Amino acid sequence: MKNLLVLSIVSLFLSCSHNNKQSTVNYTNEDKIIDSSKKIDYEIGSNYFVKNNFNSSLIDKSYIDSKSVFDSVFGVARTMSPQSIPTEIDFSTDIVIPIILDQTNIGSTITIDSVRLIGHQLNVNYTVTEVEPISYVIQPSELIIIKKKDILDLDNLKLKFEKTTKVL
Repeated sequence: MKNLLVLSIVSLFLSCSHNNKQSTVNYTNEDKIIDSSKKIDYEIGSNYFVKNNFNSSLIDKSYIDSKSVFDSVFGVARTMSPQSIPTEIDFSTDIVIPIILDQTNIGSTITIDSVRLIGHQLNVNYTVTEVEPISYVIQPSELIIIKKKDILDLDNLKLKFEKTTKVL
């Protein structure tokens, strides 16, 4: 009887100590990256096109921080529609991260999936959706406008682009 009482107490003690254990959570590398990264707010620049004489050497960084460089690469796409007003870009407070694809005769759109800052590296994930061939050549592009205040050290900023392609 005494042994049964001791065994019951030991069992009770072990079950209580098991319930009081702190749970541990296993993180994947992707979870750690997301936890240590900062989501960056951005705006998409609308109604601009890549000029025909575009030369990638005009952009000496992965981003554009001056109107003169921007104007050497992009022109304003104007129509009579009130929706064709180009997005305002103030280079005193903003930088532009251009995504410029090769010329193609495949209808293509670019969608920004995420922009995250990890240390000095800005990770830009985007999807290119390709549809059917068209009868002319285009140069798909997208402009990501970011506030300079969201990037602590522009001089050391590195960009990493990750592209996903979707064919419809």
